[in-house]
Amino acid sequence: MNKILLNGDSCTYFYNPETWQPEGSPYSARAIHRFVEKLAASGVDTFVINGNTQRAWYPSRTLPRITEGYTRGDRDFFRGHAPCAGITAEKLDAYLDNGVRFLNLYLDLEEAGVDWLRETTIACRANGMSPWVSVRMNDTHGAENPGGSYMNCPLFLDPDMRINKHAINPCENPIRREGLNYLRAEVREYMLAMIREPVSEYDFDGLEIDWMRDPICVTPRASSHDVKIITDFFRQVRQIADTRSRTTGKSYPISLRAPGSLNLLLDIGIDVRTLVREGVIDCFAPTNYYQTAWDMPFDELRRELGDRVTLIGNVEGGPNWLPCTSSASKSGNTYRGMQYCPDFIRGNAAGKLVLGADGIEFFNCFFSFLEGAPEPAFEAIRDIAELDGLRGKKKAYTFSTQFWNPGSLTVERVEQFPCVLEPDMKRSFRLPMCREPGDMSVDVQVIVDKIEPLPDIGIALNGGWPVFRHETSSSLLAECRGYDILGDEHIAISFRFPANRLREGWNEITVFNNNAHINQDGATSAADRLARSVRLRSIEVVCSA
Repeated sequence: MNKILLNGDSCTYFYNPETWQPEGSPYSARAIHRFVEKLAASGVDTFVINGNTQRAWYPSRTLPRITEGYTRGDRDFFRGHAPCAGITAEKLDAYLDNGVRFLNLYLDLEEAGVDWLRETTIACRANGMSPWVSVRMNDTHGAENPGGSYMNCPLFLDPDMRINKHAINPCENPIRREGLNYLRAEVREYMLAMIREPVSEYDFDGLEIDWMRDPICVTPRASSHDVKIITDFFRQVRQIADTRSRTTGKSYPISLRAPGSLNLLLDIGIDVRTLVREGVIDCFAPTNYYQTAWDMPFDELRRELGDRVTLIGNVEGGPNWLPCTSSASKSGNTYRGMQYCPDFIRGNAAGKLVLGADGIEFFNCFFSFLEGAPEPAFEAIRDIAELDGLRGKKKAYTFSTQFWNPGSLTVERVEQFPCVLEPDMKRSFRLPMCREPGDMSVDVQVIVDKIEPLPDIGIALNGGWPVFRHETSSSLLAECRGYDILGDEHIAISFRFPANRLREGWNEITVFNNNAHINQDGATSAADRLARSVRLRSIEVVCSA
């Protein structure tokens, strides 16, 4: 069974060419093999490679390709995509130059006759890994400029083939982008072709249908007629996989990567319950859009979907949206990346496995968008899918936090932070964790907005008596390659507990604000209560020896 999966998008080999081919241009198949060798040496057993957005990024024989119309050095080729990437006028030249450098790498391989998607399967076989293909079902990277972005397929130019973004998010200025409308037969046929080619003509062992890029299918809320159309579409995908299976004599599993709410998926036309019951899909990978989900209810999903489906836990690109700075550079606020956080990788995996996840998949991890970035925490991958291999190792847990982007409001797990705790009030938060050996300790850091005087904050773990004795710090305890210093506006309040307080599964952390203020009349004014309220930004739990 596939237990440790890593999803690489269509640009994976090309973000950091200086890492995978330090000897320089022209880019070659050596870079692909070095990347795959690194994954295999780190314990990954399944490499799930994506080859498409709305276009094929590999040298497809039948589909629109990303390099169509591009000649080496053509900066104008990327100009129409600049507004989609949020590029301002002062950054345009650098953006265009970077686009040229980036797509030239693809041309290097094409001109050398290297199909990097096929080369991935060769590299995986050579290293004892199982190659899977991931197909993005509604990628919207170029949606802000349907007629101008090089990432859009010809079908997307027709407004009748798109779902208007106001249908997805009816606010005045919706962030959620337009996507292809799967109620149109032309769209379904196009995406079946996008699936058929890599499944039928390449040496992959399985297929991931990625509906997190983006969670758009039909205009919500889908009617029963809409759901039937989409269910029939999935059945056609199953037929493509079964045809391949008959050719090779091996099973060809299908995994669905999508939001974790079955009812939300039903409202966009995807009936997961029926797909599992009929055996159309073999795996379900519920997840968030970018920040990692820490409280995905795999126990509830198992009870509802039964044992016919494999449940895959996704480790996404970031632990949450808590801003911090690097202790090495101390320059500028940034957000931590999971690929640099071995403690969080182990904790997130443990929290998913303890609720019943069958395996762990990494997404948007183990590469950097920045040249010269620290090496990702490849050492944290091995044994990540076994609880016995995780117990006793340092690990960190945290909670999802709300981000400014309203486009993720409907598709992610409900974030528990930030929140306001008024004086003389308490609030509990639930988080899945695993039991630890008795010689370990548990540090709980409550990150709050810095105010003077600091409120009298206490913590209770799993219903115990609250502890108010604490230490304060601007440093976080989770190891994240130096990204561990809070900004001036936040402070961490730390408490320590013995490891035997942890439960196997759901754990409850209760925060107390013991800071009431009574005026001379024996009443608390609204202004007084507001002044003594505390804004909770996050909680982090670190288990260590």
